[in-house]
Amino acid sequence: MARRNLGDVLHYFISEEEQAEARRAAETRERPAAAAPKRAPRYLMPADPQRPLTCALALELASGMAGEAGDARVLSSFAPSPLLPRVAGVGWETCPDPAGAIEAAPDFAAVIALERPARLAALVGRVAAHRLDGLVLPIAAAPWGLGKALGLLRELAPALANRRVLGLVVGAPGGDAAAQLVARLSGAAERQHGVSVELLGGLARDAESYRALLCGESLRALGASGASAQSLHALCERLKLRLAA
Repeated sequence: MARRNLGDVLHYFISEEEQAEARRAAETRERPAAAAPKRAPRYLMPADPQRPLTCALALELASGMAGEAGDARVLSSFAPSPLLPRVAGVGWETCPDPAGAIEAAPDFAAVIALERPARLAALVGRVAAHRLDGLVLPIAAAPWGLGKALGLLRELAPALANRRVLGLVVGAPGGDAAAQLVARLSGAAERQHGVSVELLGGLARDAESYRALLCGESLRALGASGASAQSLHALCERLKLRLAA
């Protein structure tokens, strides 16, 4: 009697329809899963139109987050100062509704949204948590810097539930000094307002950074390689890696 393989008799026990469904399920399991599309990073920053240094920093960070071939934009409720540097590949969008602009921004675009400190809490509360990667909080490495940052966190605390706060120390003499300042701020903010602050890093200030401001050009465009350019590059890389889950 000739031997018969399983396929010859399978239809006696399992219908053709069930067999076809099983084959489709097996093919689905074996097929490599498609990679989920990644959203470009997006953050909020407090900024004052009368203080263009923070706005210039936002342009630089947006450019570095997007990379060489990416799309980057700064969203703000106020118009840019004519003193701001020209940063290639970064568009400044003045919009009456920054929250709506953040929600509408395409996933491929890196975004820094700027708002006046007094209006920042309202903006945070209107943007879904999954559409933002956190709040970048510039902290001046000066005697008054910690107190000013702590005062802003007091006002923002009700809106910061489940939000990341990343401390960026501007003018830090070194990495250890930046870490110590953010640790002090985080300890005080947690005790007083229930808000924790993570260390993003420090931004050095040197002759190249001031030269860039005077020339109206970005550090990247000038090909700067000093401490300020290196620290800026490190900050951009960390921001790119801090995408929301």
